[in-house]
Amino acid sequence: MKLLFIYVSPNKKFDDETEKLCRLQIDNSILHCWKREDIFLVTNFKYEYREVVSTLVPDSLFYPLESPSSKTLVIEFLLRREMLKDGELYWYHDFDAYQNACIDEFELEMGGCDLGLTPYGYKPEWNCGSLFFRTTAKDIFAIWAKRVLDRIRRGRADEQEIRKMIRKDNQVAPNRWKELNVTYNFTMRYTWRNYLNAIKPLRILHFHPYYHDHLLPDTLLNIFMYGKNRSKVVYMSNGLINLFHQYGIR
Repeated sequence: MKLLFIYVSPNKKFDDETEKLCRLQIDNSILHCWKREDIFLVTNFKYEYREVVSTLVPDSLFYPLESPSSKTLVIEFLLRREMLKDGELYWYHDFDAYQNACIDEFELEMGGCDLGLTPYGYKPEWNCGSLFFRTTAKDIFAIWAKRVLDRIRRGRADEQEIRKMIRKDNQVAPNRWKELNVTYNFTMRYTWRNYLNAIKPLRILHFHPYYHDHLLPDTLLNIFMYGKNRSKVVYMSNGLINLFHQYGIR
């Protein structure tokens, strides 16, 4: 399995906060025994950290209506240009989604599926902050990217369009995709409900350490790092907590 991180920006550089998370992610991946050659960082500017050197893509892949959906355009570009290896399973996840435990490719039980999607657990869209795919998904991403580009309104373009492609328009055959357990993208809302259904230990925790809104019962760090949640469980592993502390996130 290969690990994929993506960041494209009209500023052609990381902002300070995202660069910190990028470095944290690479450190965390190495701690989880990922080989450096299996960590694929894709940007539209030169960047290197701990011998992980970014692969450059065009500035035009930035999606101005909603920057997170840029990843769909980037993955489509990588597949179209044959920059990814056939026969490999790729795992993309956001910089604010942190591996919390070891993941074995075989535990995903994707079989011959081309695309593995992770749910929110409380609404019909899949959360595209963590997804798995093979190069055989090239045609899926081609349609997906076009649908994103054809949109004229803001909103979660990537998540809304893949749901329509599968649930409404039948553009992806049922045997080509799989919905994975919520443990592979454990998000910040309704954690108590998702925790009941999640495979333990939690594989990936998806939350921004500095985010807070009135709908959350506490700060996200308190919820994930200190167990101030309805489950009364510290969701983060000791290793991930220690890494956060090293980066001054506590």
